[in-house]
Amino acid sequence: KQQAGAAAVAFRPGMAAGASGLLEIEQALAAAIEREEFQLDYQPKFEAGTRRLAGFEALVRWQRPGRGRVSPADFIPAAERTGQIVPLGALILRQAAQQLRAWQQQGLAVMPVAVNVSPLQFEDTGFADWVLGLVRAHGVDPSLIEVEITETAAVSSLREASALIGSLRRLGCAFALDDFGRGMSSFMYLKQLPVDYLKIDGEFVRCMADDTVSRAMVKAIYALGRALGLATIAECVETADVRR
Repeated sequence: KQQAGAAAVAFRPGMAAGASGLLEIEQALAAAIEREEFQLDYQPKFEAGTRRLAGFEALVRWQRPGRGRVSPADFIPAAERTGQIVPLGALILRQAAQQLRAWQQQGLAVMPVAVNVSPLQFEDTGFADWVLGLVRAHGVDPSLIEVEITETAAVSSLREASALIGSLRRLGCAFALDDFGRGMSSFMYLKQLPVDYLKIDGEFVRCMADDTVSRAMVKAIYALGRALGLATIAECVETADVRR
């Protein structure tokens, strides 16, 4: 069923185990969201030139009782297939707002937190108002919330995405176009989408040290963002060679 069109595939015993595991995760998601078994890890973001802390990205993790941590590669696709990504996304935003408020109450210097938003959340016309209500309820400035959406998701409903991004930016939220370079990467879409950041797909960044093509692509995306007045975020900067 994962293949487009008509196909015949020979059954292998491992298929049953994989399908069973996916089904089990799908069935457990709703209860896990209700019990808030999910937590956020905050990955720091640094300015390339100064190495100064510039903010954080909220990474959702599922700490499943009796099972340990479940990989996002397993539960995020399951949540999207079942529609549970909407309540999960709401939980993630709420936890991020709660953490920002906690940092403020501790007297810490509060930095913006980037949160991934699902295309299904963007289909809700009341999403912008919900975000505004959320930050007001927690006493958090909307500018401390950065929303990340994949270019594939934005392009699939360009008009609706542009309107919603515009509404949230007027509230003060910043926007990043995530995984840039993986999808269509059309200049026309960049012209129409009112975003603040281009987030370079991590596969290009990870291969920069050993792959001249990936290095050239990263430089080209950076130059494009700079020409358009957009800041650029690089994922997967994990080694000294890439940092240079």
